[in-house]
Amino acid sequence: MSFKKSLLIMLQLFLFMLFINGCGEECSFTTTMAVEGKVAKGSIRGATIKIYALPDIKLLATTLTDQDGKYKANIEEFDGIVKVESSGGSYIDESDGQEKDATILSLKAISVINSTNNTVNITPLTKLSADKLENEIGLHNIDKSKIYEVIKENVEVALVMIGEEFDVTKVTPQIVNEEPITDSFEGKYGLILADISDLSNSDASKVEEVVEQLYEEKADDTILQTQDNNPPVSQITDVVNSEMTESN
Repeated sequence: MSFKKSLLIMLQLFLFMLFINGCGEECSFTTTMAVEGKVAKGSIRGATIKIYALPDIKLLATTLTDQDGKYKANIEEFDGIVKVESSGGSYIDESDGQEKDATILSLKAISVINSTNNTVNITPLTKLSADKLENEIGLHNIDKSKIYEVIKENVEVALVMIGEEFDVTKVTPQIVNEEPITDSFEGKYGLILADISDLSNSDASKVEEVVEQLYEEKADDTILQTQDNNPPVSQITDVVNSEMTESN
């Protein structure tokens, strides 16, 4: 190695050490992660997405959904509970095939995320679950000690509305008239969203009311089925515990 090259390497090391020593806490490197999902009542495109950390409701990121209703935003690495809100945008109604303004829907979701469990989908069902959590616990009280309650509520909404046990914020619904509907959690999720369109006569202003009424009707049936053990719902705890394991 030549003297000039050795001198250059030593100079580079010297400058690097000066940078490290003089940097201090101001130069700490931040690890980031992505939060992503789909906004669906039909695929809602052009919606504004805001991601908040709970319980302090700190805004972590803002982004928009694409033509398929999907969004993705980078945030500082986070392990806990978030509230994700969707406002504005438009969608093609599954029932009448017409474009609808999604502003009145004001959809949201409350979900548990970390760097390996970072999906948060937003639908009328996740709004129902989020409303129930806010009413029962209080938004400022939804901290990491409430992870079990958050997942359990998201799973119970799927159980009542769809008859399946999964987290409505984690499973991405297949959209009627936009993609093939399979016999799966995703397909059944998409079918209930289409049913909501039919029951609301494709009127976005009636979606929330229809969802609440449908939940009340189906909840009564679910309670009766549970009492008769046909089918039993004891597996819900297993579903919640499994997702909690993924979140740890």
